[in-house]
Amino acid sequence: MKELMILGTFHFESQADANHLSDAEREKLAARRDEVAQIAEKLAAYRPTKLFVECEKSHQAALDQRYRAYRTGGSDPINDEVAQIGFRLAQRSGIGPIAIDWMERGAATRPYGEIAERLEQDPALHRELAPYTDFPVDLTRPVLDNLRALNGKEYVDAQKAFYVNLARLGIEDYFGMGWLIWWYQRNLHIFGNLSAQLQEGDRGLLLIGAAHKGILEEFFADSKTGSLVDPLEYLV
Repeated sequence: MKELMILGTFHFESQADANHLSDAEREKLAARRDEVAQIAEKLAAYRPTKLFVECEKSHQAALDQRYRAYRTGGSDPINDEVAQIGFRLAQRSGIGPIAIDWMERGAATRPYGEIAERLEQDPALHRELAPYTDFPVDLTRPVLDNLRALNGKEYVDAQKAFYVNLARLGIEDYFGMGWLIWWYQRNLHIFGNLSAQLQEGDRGLLLIGAAHKGILEEFFADSKTGSLVDPLEYLV
């Protein structure tokens, strides 16, 4: 039996992404590495045999080089979740990180920025979807509490609802779908890359932006190739 745990996270480094921190928040987080190390220790209790991270598959060699440097020096110049959680967990578990992301243009006909602008021009849909975009990260609280919120059913369901409802944006010319098809294409590539690596008896752990968690869990469940493990069982 194959097992897969998908840990949705926020991006520790500032990015143009749905799950990111401001520069001020990033500075707060950098001072709390011991707290993050404890989270990696909790996840190690799952005893993962494969660790997948949100890094493009084509960049595996660069990821390997980063990880080798981390193991030698005990730190990484990039303060992202791949290093702060992923590398710690990989070293603790005696495994290496595996890159499974895909970020090519693919089927997209427009960037997400245009989608966001058009959504603001549709007041009714914007109001309807606004509750789904509330970001629960609050670094006045423990990092562990934030990860619990991101992996809870309420947030995961809200993220799925936000993305699928973009199909309704500008339906007269399928404006929202110009980017949404790329979002699903990207997640299907992630699922395919992950599935190719996950073998019988593996306990896989995927560390990825929380916006991906719900759709990837649905893909994996629908594939009937293994069982999902709830990270909240370990984040206690």
